[in-house]
Amino acid sequence: MIQLAIECSGLHGSVALLAENRLIDAISLPTNRSSVQSLATTVKALLSQHGRRPQFISVTHGPGSFTGLRVGLTTAKMLGLAWQIPLVAVDTLEVIALQIHHRQTNSLPNIVVPVINAFRRQVFMSTWLNTPDSSIIPRTPQQVIEADVWIKQPIGMLPPCSFTNNLGDNAASIEYSLAANEILVGGPGLQNYQPESICQNSGLPVRQIHDVTPESKWVGLVGWSRFQAGTIESPETLSANYVRASAAEEKLDK
Repeated sequence: MIQLAIECSGLHGSVALLAENRLIDAISLPTNRSSVQSLATTVKALLSQHGRRPQFISVTHGPGSFTGLRVGLTTAKMLGLAWQIPLVAVDTLEVIALQIHHRQTNSLPNIVVPVINAFRRQVFMSTWLNTPDSSIIPRTPQQVIEADVWIKQPIGMLPPCSFTNNLGDNAASIEYSLAANEILVGGPGLQNYQPESICQNSGLPVRQIHDVTPESKWVGLVGWSRFQAGTIESPETLSANYVRASAAEEKLDK
């Protein structure tokens, strides 16, 4: 099962070709051109080089750059329609969280916090818990938070007990969640804002994992899990998850 993975949540991005969850090849989009100018040609070059046509497409659908997401989603929709193949929507923050998880150097468990600059002195973030089986579990939903608040409270506005709310009645999982060693923070948002060394609403130490940007090969790993679970979209149903309205839309609503 061949998949094409597209990551365009930022100014640039990358594309990858995978056999199920095994990477075949990945190409970064050129940094001297926008994704509008380079995504289609990069996809064509990747597929031509390997002579393969994908059976489904995974693509980040947000949060991230409004322009980048639109380019990635539009390209995925057009290819999906032309090839009559399903699409898989992938959470950008989950991709970053998975990359942070695989970059950690200490013992589990830890709370993983991916962060993206949302501009207007705000950040997009969510929280995850990594587990002994090398997976990550969502702890809190995507949020847009004032950067000054996030710097002091990188796990967001919810109290520490929220890390057990989605674990159900599994006492072992709850105990594991409460035993978190530290908070691992990473993602493009760290280029703009750095959290304090101790999280004020949990008391846990905060460690920054630098140089983590979402990559298409990790989009493919998440996309394969979604595809196996039957969580697929069509070109008609695939949509962006901007988390919040754009500045222009907010202005129009007033």
